[in-house]
Amino acid sequence: MADGSVLVIGASGFIGFGAARAFRRAGYTVYGLIRRPEKQADLWKNEIIPVIGNATDVSTYKEVVEKAQIIVWAGIDSSSDDADPVRDIGPLIKLAETSHKDPLLPLKTFIYTSGCMVYGHDERIRDENWPISNTVYAGKRRAIETHLLNSKGVYPIVFRPGWVFGYDLGPAKFLFEVPADKKKQLYGKHHDIKFSWVHVDDLGDAYVAAAKHAKKVAGEIFNIVGYDKPKFVDLLLKGAELAGSKIEIEFLPSRGTFYDELLDATVVLSPQKAIDLLGWTPKVYGFFENLEIY
Repeated sequence: MADGSVLVIGASGFIGFGAARAFRRAGYTVYGLIRRPEKQADLWKNEIIPVIGNATDVSTYKEVVEKAQIIVWAGIDSSSDDADPVRDIGPLIKLAETSHKDPLLPLKTFIYTSGCMVYGHDERIRDENWPISNTVYAGKRRAIETHLLNSKGVYPIVFRPGWVFGYDLGPAKFLFEVPADKKKQLYGKHHDIKFSWVHVDDLGDAYVAAAKHAKKVAGEIFNIVGYDKPKFVDLLLKGAELAGSKIEIEFLPSRGTFYDELLDATVVLSPQKAIDLLGWTPKVYGFFENLEIY
């Protein structure tokens, strides 16, 4: 039987750890699924209960899924480009549906973390009604989103966060990396790309807000972004400067790779839907202006 607890898939990752901490701050009992036992200490220190398992093998954490009321997928979708996109997450959704036994109790809430880069290039500020791009990444993410949103056995919610910053920057640490030749390459035809960013704590608060309004917003997609949208080139140059160096940006034609296709785009989004329906507001901004504190 569900006990009101939260299970975060990918709790040792930058987004997942932020989500788990946010739920714990809000008073929830939080379980964090991780692969590596050496990550347990970090979770315990933040009052998150570690669960060692493989996200794609629900048998390794079945009991926690059955008792959790809220499930947040913040893991990596590892299925290959030519595989079934829902291969990794489908069994978990199914278990969440079938483990709801008592018709008098609310359905479980399932929040899937997609990404802002599904939208592709456009200079305009966009909301959730805009079509997605035709990239491999977008097609795969949309297939997973659709699979979840079609579920009638959970309250399904999809998040499309912007690029995430905060604390040690997580994956965005590359902004401070300086190559030996002091040159960084950007591949593609768009040179002035910029992205919406969101602080990891603001994103965490959005997960909690969505869980609290789950029945009302079931089936919805939310752009979870703040107000920062600096030019990517400016971030690279300033990051290198703060690292004590100057770099040259080289603009080169796309090599046709997955990442070249994905990153050759300006993606600036509106958070208004999340503000209106979740009562959520991004609080931290000024990422570029305050880059030195990271």
